[in-house]
Amino acid sequence: MSLSNNLRYIRERVGLSQLEVAKITGIGNRTISDYERGITNPDPETLKMLAKLYNVSIDYLLDYHKPTNEATQKDLEDIQFAFYGEPRPLTDEDKKNLIKMINLMREIDKDRK
Repeated sequence: MSLSNNLRYIRERVGLSQLEVAKITGIGNRTISDYERGITNPDPETLKMLAKLYNVSIDYLLDYHKPTNEATQKDLEDIQFAFYGEPRPLTDEDKKNLIKMINLMREIDKDRK
């Protein structure tokens, strides 16, 4: 996904409207819309602010991760939504356990093919 798609996706997953994001961050509503339509991109400080608001990493928003069979940070952040229905931080122990479970499930799936 592109940055614009990720920004919209995560905002909707968090349950905020563009207007609510604008009020919380002080960024203009039209600017938020432009980011989500790919017309303009947020500067690094704005990207940092949005990542913090959505409780995700900047890498998650930018969709930067190495292709691998190992569980990624994005996998973990998606799991937060699946478990809690909101972006709620997992403890380090939760993350370690989830990585183990994801990798085990991938191995089982690989063996089925």
